[in-house]
Amino acid sequence: MKNIFWLFLILLSISACSQRAYTPQRTFEVSQLQKDLKIMRKGLESGHPGLYWYTPKAQLDSAFDATAQAITQPMTEADFRRLLDPLIEMVHCGHTYRSGF
Repeated sequence: MKNIFWLFLILLSISACSQRAYTPQRTFEVSQLQKDLKIMRKGLESGHPGLYWYTPKAQLDSAFDATAQAITQPMTEADFRRLLDPLIEMVHCGHTYRSGF
């Protein structure tokens, strides 16, 4: 049993040390971007306590639909984030904010 623990610890350490190259120019397919947008929307709708305090549901739904329609070609993570920023701003919440780009 003790050997299994040490083996697990060694494997965990090795996997934590592996480097994954981040490539800012990497593009994501339209289907993946659409899926990510749906996940974001579902997460906000199910988990954000004040999602519609400052922006009415109809207006936010319309903005999500317009954003989904704007995803017509593959794009980078930064481009996708810039597309999502207006949606995040519409929530008007200090805990749900844009960072990075």
